[in-house]
Amino acid sequence: MTPLLELADVARWFDVSPPWLTRAIERRPRAILKAVERRRPHAGEGREPSDSSANRGCGKSTVARLIVGLYVPTRGTIRYNGETIAGTGAPQGAAAMRRLRRGMQMIFQDPYASLNPRWRVRDVVVEPLRAQAPGSSAGELDRRAARAA
Repeated sequence: MTPLLELADVARWFDVSPPWLTRAIERRPRAILKAVERRRPHAGEGREPSDSSANRGCGKSTVARLIVGLYVPTRGTIRYNGETIAGTGAPQGAAAMRRLRRGMQMIFQDPYASLNPRWRVRDVVVEPLRAQAPGSSAGELDRRAARAA
């Protein structure tokens, strides 16, 4: 059975160094933050791709951003449902990633930070429907939103 999500030797590093001139004057080396160093091979259906949901600062959000394509891995490969989505052999272009993302959803920990208070509830419900079915009419979106409510 193919795992739903597979992370093979995935790492994401960020360069948090001061500007080059500052480093040269102060004779300081580059500073690299190793946000994610994953050796764990995969997560199954319904499980999160982190070592423990109770651990803070262990890279859960960074891994989620890697999976949906907001970050590019420094090294390694990510496969979703048997298809490479990041790393060597990943599809290029927005259309290919949009197709792959249809089966994914990020759920943010703080709903107050992720919801726009200026939007009506209907707009919040319709937004992902519009993304999943770009050619839908306003009437169809309203019907689908009413069913979801």
